[in-house]
Amino acid sequence: MLQLRAIQIEGLALSLPPPARHAQVLHSAEAAGLDDMIAWACQGFLTSEGQFVNRVQAKPTAYIASSSNGGLPVSSMTGISPPKTYGSRVT
Repeated sequence: MLQLRAIQIEGLALSLPPPARHAQVLHSAEAAGLDDMIAWACQGFLTSEGQFVNRVQAKPTAYIASSSNGGLPVSSMTGISPPKTYGSRVT
């Protein structure tokens, strides 16, 4: 299950508690002095097992979670049909 929005920079995963969005995590990394590395950050999520997954890896999990919980399909959450973008459902 996807738990937190996160970024990964050179193997280091950074996240903030909900309701933080990816942009807020990026701004926090910049404020912490990682601004020269932000361009290389990979956006993704931390799972309930503590594993970082990128947006592509997270898509099937988000879709299953939204479908099994009666939520909206990923394409409805983003407003753009896959594969152009990848939505998320973080609980």
